Amino acid sequence: MPELKVSIDQNEQCIPYEGGDISRSLKDILDAEGITLPSDCGGVGKCGLCLVHIEAGECTPLSASEKTTLSGDELNRGCRLACQAKPLGDMSLSILKADNPAAWSELEADGVTGNASASNKLGLAIDLGTTQIRATLWNLDSKVRIDGITSLNPQAKFGADVLTRLAAAKASKLDADQLSLLASSAVGEAARILVSRHGLVTTAIRSISVVANTAMLALLAGKHYENLLEIEQWQKPVDCVPESIYAWQQAWGVATDAQINLVQPLAGFVGSDLLAGVLSTNLTGSEDAALLVDFGTNSEVALWDGQSLWVTSVPGGPAFEGSGLSCGVPMMEGAIYKISGHGADDSLELYVIGGAQAKGVCGSGLVDAIACLLSIKALNPIGRLAEPYAKAGFPLDETSSIRIRNHDIDLFQRAKGATGAAIVYLLEQAGLKQAALKRVCVTGAFGSGLDCRNASQIGLIPDVDSEIIELYSDSALAGCEVLLVSAGGQQRLSSLREKARLINMSLAPEFDMLFVDNLFLKPLPKSGSSTTSMLE
Repeated sequence: MPELKVSIDQNEQCIPYEGGDISRSLKDILDAEGITLPSDCGGVGKCGLCLVHIEAGECTPLSASEKTTLSGDELNRGCRLACQAKPLGDMSLSILKADNPAAWSELEADGVTGNASASNKLGLAIDLGTTQIRATLWNLDSKVRIDGITSLNPQAKFGADVLTRLAAAKASKLDADQLSLLASSAVGEAARILVSRHGLVTTAIRSISVVANTAMLALLAGKHYENLLEIEQWQKPVDCVPESIYAWQQAWGVATDAQINLVQPLAGFVGSDLLAGVLSTNLTGSEDAALLVDFGTNSEVALWDGQSLWVTSVPGGPAFEGSGLSCGVPMMEGAIYKISGHGADDSLELYVIGGAQAKGVCGSGLVDAIACLLSIKALNPIGRLAEPYAKAGFPLDETSSIRIRNHDIDLFQRAKGATGAAIVYLLEQAGLKQAALKRVCVTGAFGSGLDCRNASQIGLIPDVDSEIIELYSDSALAGCEVLLVSAGGQQRLSSLREKARLINMSLAPEFDMLFVDNLFLKPLPKSGSSTTSMLE
């Protein structure tokens, strides 16, 4: 049986595989072994992220996609796209950028934590994000958080964004089942890790609440995910209630009478994660105008005008979460989360999570990088790098191994353009200007690491006084915890649903114009444009 000898960060692994089957790509083989390469194109060789270096051995000839996607330098160095190359025998290769689900890491607690005894009832709160999963264990008797952990969503092997995963699920029932299993297994693993760290047992877990965007809920429940690929369904309620929770109860080892609550989305691409964020930030707590932007692969926006909660969503893409970028990593240890430095001759000062060697740039670091490059005129407001950085990219670190490239900036601009268009449009529908906002809550991908001044300068968030901007790293999880332990949580959630006015941006004739205008790296317009209201 032939073998693949795989090198990742100086660690080697030998993987035997069935020879003679040239239908399986290198990525297929690696995925089967749990070695996940980043991907943002569904395996058609267009994103260029699953890059590997062939050290020895033979594989199928270059595909047409590889010839157009890979640079001349990459081809000369023996690089291939794992989704296109198929091994023809024994091979040795090195992975240039792995995106494997990391071991579960600590989730910082915002408040007091407690403990539990064997007699206590336990609860589990889950924020099932497209890129990351966050889980906290609670003592339901004392209503105190015990512990929290986070990890990457293992569904990333099917693509970095929700549309790619939905398309995979619709095309194959086997893939749909696998996507559901990956998510549910991660929840079960989180439960086992959390209780074991405190000498507890999973059978003490009596209640589980899960919030997520609509796509993640539908994929987990294994139903109606195909509807989310149809525009006309985006404003309709989506039933994500699982047919049965018995299999999950058994697989997770929780109490046989445990309640498992998949908090239902508002509609199409407005999920329960946004509602949970509105809940935890108390966005509707006064008559003052307040805006909440949940940045992610599917960015969701909520605007409170004192009476109505205007909500919408746009495809932000994975750039906000550090995925899909040539230099991107999630906001975890090794990620550059903050960059400072002004002046063409000054080196940039990099701040790395955990203080370790930098592995790449997460979303907040990318915002700072773009703002810094604009200030030293290495980047223009259109989003193009100046010479001599146009081809090779701008080096961030001393070794020049981490570079910001035009492709990375383009991905960010597209995500920013869509989100900016949604913000401007909601303000116009509510008859408000930026100056009317008394609160701007930023949640999701950037966490608490976002530099608000830089974000305002490039048009990511409204250009308002920084004193009214609030940064939240886990607002969706915090809202999920409210629903888990608070007696009045469900009633408050129902009230939010009644106040919500859903806007389907795909039906807004002004969206294309607003999107293009917000592609530019400049502050959001303070007065907006002349658009007309269109709710349906």
